[in-house]
Amino acid sequence: MGRRRGWTDDGWRPEVGYWSRATPEVGMLLAWDHEVWRVVQIRPRPVELWSDDECDYVVKHNASSGPLHLILRPSRHDSPDPVRLRARDRSVSVMPGRTTLWVVKDVHFAVCARCLEPLPCREKWAQRAADVAMREMRLYETPGMCPSCEEPVSARQRSLTFPDNIMIPAGPPVTFHLRGRCRWRAMRYEDAWVAADPLRRRTSLSCPGKFLQHSDDTYECSELTECRGPDAPHRGGSSLCGCPDCRLLEPARWASDRRRLRQRLPGGTDAVRGRRTRAVRKRGSRG
Repeated sequence: MGRRRGWTDDGWRPEVGYWSRATPEVGMLLAWDHEVWRVVQIRPRPVELWSDDECDYVVKHNASSGPLHLILRPSRHDSPDPVRLRARDRSVSVMPGRTTLWVVKDVHFAVCARCLEPLPCREKWAQRAADVAMREMRLYETPGMCPSCEEPVSARQRSLTFPDNIMIPAGPPVTFHLRGRCRWRAMRYEDAWVAADPLRRRTSLSCPGKFLQHSDDTYECSELTECRGPDAPHRGGSSLCGCPDCRLLEPARWASDRRRLRQRLPGGTDAVRGRRTRAVRKRGSRG
């Protein structure tokens, strides 16, 4: 629960309630934008206003409902005048099953004594975010130290160095180990590094294409010659082939190849994938 981002843009997570992706109901209390709101109305969004991403999600997951419009009203501001109440209403869009909502069980919740906002208030949350950012920046101050494991990178270890430090302006080059968790953190850093100058930079640890593995150890990628290789995670998805030629193999051999190829599909941790690949090669050499 602590690792899930909040519903708001700044990732705010209240100290009360729990996260849910279920379809909201009228009368439910939701924490959003440093306030607790009550759902007073729910109506479906017209199909012509759906985005391409929302249409693909509904078709792919066979969702029971599409995007919804929620009318929220502050739970702590009651007034006998309905006009004044409606003036504070907010309209937000959610996708059931995809949007993370923070549900508050009880109308009695703790607030800040100074600003009367649900805990943590904006000031405390900004201070907490600043402390996290400072700790993150300290990891990129020392040249030759991997920011992921905070261990020095030796010349004998596989590593990747980025000449530009995007965390600290004019800072030292950033070097990551290419192992286990370090590789995945290097991938995230590389994504941000490429996003800073997408016209002249490209990823090397991951491929944006769609990966298809055949039973004869060949593969296809939608990026063609720009593919980063079969061991790189493919953001477009990875799958095993269903080619008729591959199905003509003996049933036992075909099933064995499917199990072996499933282990080699990119997307797992580098350490686990490396052990599995070496084990497959060892079994092949014994045969």
